[in-house]
Amino acid sequence: YDQNDLEALIEEHGATMCALAYSDISYDSVQSLAARVNSKGCKFIQVPPSLTQLHSSKPVVAICATRTGTGKSQTTRAIADYLKKKGKKIVVVRHPMPYDKNLLDQRCQRYEVLED
Repeated sequence: YDQNDLEALIEEHGATMCALAYSDISYDSVQSLAARVNSKGCKFIQVPPSLTQLHSSKPVVAICATRTGTGKSQTTRAIADYLKKKGKKIVVVRHPMPYDKNLLDQRCQRYEVLED
């Protein structure tokens, strides 16, 4: 959906809560969205990391950045290749950024081979 339709979508779907699911956005933009949501009588939330992070009993290497387009995927591939060459068994887990209109369709995605 287009972000410009936010208020209409809240009314159309009878939403009572909206969660921000975007990472590359300024503080001012976040507050603007919160105000728009609140103006329709809807609660605005930002989901805390404790509800989105996975627990692991294994060592973890995290590749992070504050915005898109910084080379996280390329860096991940390089580190994964390095660790595999060192004989390590690795798993790459990517935090999903679904763009489908039905977010439930993309709540879990598995990529086993490069073609995936």
